Amino acid sequence: TSSTFKCRPNRFCSEPAFAPRDDPKSEDDGYLVTFVTDMESRTSECVIFDALKIETGPVCRLALPHRISCGTHACWVPERLLKRSKRKIINARSSKL
Repeated sequence: TSSTFKCRPNRFCSEPAFAPRDDPKSEDDGYLVTFVTDMESRTSECVIFDALKIETGPVCRLALPHRISCGTHACWVPERLLKRSKRKIINARSSKL
């Protein structure tokens, strides 16, 4: 099966990244995370969908402080894999931005 979500005119989604739920019940049990750029208002947001219910619309919309370009790419990396990295990781829960 497949489902879709269509943005309003002049709003463009980036390629979504899949973020699995903790203890998923199926391979598609998680979230799709994408960036949406609105060319009319010149704003951008991070939009999160329940991967099992995309057609119901976003479960969360986070306004970004600046407009980003259309087609921005990202990927989802579980925290346990980031901890193995030799690069310094900033914990967003405890860090001041």
